[in-house]
Amino acid sequence: MMERLASKPLGVLWTALAGLIAFAVGAVVITLIGSAADQSFLLSGVAGGIGGLLLAILVGLWKKLPQFVAACLFGVPIAILAAFGIAGLFDLVPILPESFSSSGLADALAIGIMGAVYGAMIGGILYGFRAMTFFALISGLAALPFGFLVRAFNQGAPIRGQILQILAPLTIDDPNMLVIITGMGFAMALALGLYRRMNPPSDAG
Repeated sequence: MMERLASKPLGVLWTALAGLIAFAVGAVVITLIGSAADQSFLLSGVAGGIGGLLLAILVGLWKKLPQFVAACLFGVPIAILAAFGIAGLFDLVPILPESFSSSGLADALAIGIMGAVYGAMIGGILYGFRAMTFFALISGLAALPFGFLVRAFNQGAPIRGQILQILAPLTIDDPNMLVIITGMGFAMALALGLYRRMNPPSDAG
């Protein structure tokens, strides 16, 4: 059933939605376990592992389950480190105006880079080197809206308070990590859904 669904537009939508849900669950779990920023970073891989496991089950990646979950687990912290390292280089570029960093655009772009790095890693591990560019492009673009959402949070936009009210029963004080991990999962899953539609799997993989 999953193989037939993967080749249809509904399969793309389902995979993206499954990624959103799966990684949101993983992000909520680690946010509840460790509220401090350093703990959240160390546990981000756990969120990726939980999200990867749930996503694989929901979309039927049975034959590639071990490598997919491992890639998701290690990929999240690696992508976060890589993205902030790359984004930090913008501060060293003299031609960029100081307002670029102060406006929060660098943070939003960093999350887009996280999505691209994460997508490239997952695509490469699942489907080989040729898939990396496709996954990086789709995942990076799809993660950008989540980057702008974090930017809005950091600038004190009303939406931050509204989301915190929704999350109040979970006693989550800082929604940034939750949004970042959920966004990375959604972006990667969208790329996965599109790739599987263009290259329909012959089995559950």
